Amino acid sequence: MRSRSLVVLMLLFAATPATAGPVGIHPGVKVGVSVANFNGALSDAADLKSRSQITFGGYLRFDVGGVFSIQPEMQYVPKGGRGSFVITDDVGSPLGAAEGTLKLDYLEFPMLMKVRMPGGGLLSPNIYVAPSAAINLASKLTADVSALGLPAEAGEADVKDQVKSLDFGGSIGGGFDFRTGSGILTVDTRYTLGFGEIFDAVQAGGVSGVSGAIDDKNRTLSVTVGYAF
Repeated sequence: MRSRSLVVLMLLFAATPATAGPVGIHPGVKVGVSVANFNGALSDAADLKSRSQITFGGYLRFDVGGVFSIQPEMQYVPKGGRGSFVITDDVGSPLGAAEGTLKLDYLEFPMLMKVRMPGGGLLSPNIYVAPSAAINLASKLTADVSALGLPAEAGEADVKDQVKSLDFGGSIGGGFDFRTGSGILTVDTRYTLGFGEIFDAVQAGGVSGVSGAIDDKNRTLSVTVGYAF
């Protein structure tokens, strides 16, 4: 139900008509792939590997003059990682380590400040920076606990209460715009780093369950294709 609501929001966001004038306004939609991991002590302690998933969203592109654009976006971005996690019981006592996936799903709101290379042809390169705020939608740990002699349901845990509800960060990136009739096709690559710690319950020097370690931050590399009307 939540995924369907997000899709409807994206379509409504992209349905706003473009207007002509000194400032060109172009609504658009985008889809691509994000590769996420952690930056900090947890990635070292738990030996996490990247998690790759589909990302999608919508945006409004405000063209100001010939070279500058402001582009607010709303994008679903899956984050987290795969690796070895310490499994704990209901009172927090460690039961052992197991391979699993920590899934952190966010609704992200970047504000791109984009510089387009002058030219006027069909192909226009661009670079940008973007502050962002992300709302945590869901946080789950899925692990294979069979080697610990535990039932399969013991490897499924909702850990949303251990993850901060807001994640502020920043992005750098660039891409290419292709003029296609009245629309603009965009290929985009960006790197996003969270500024704050992911977890509410941090512990110095190690990891307990998925409570995390000091200074863990989200980091994401994404490649998307978008179309602005």
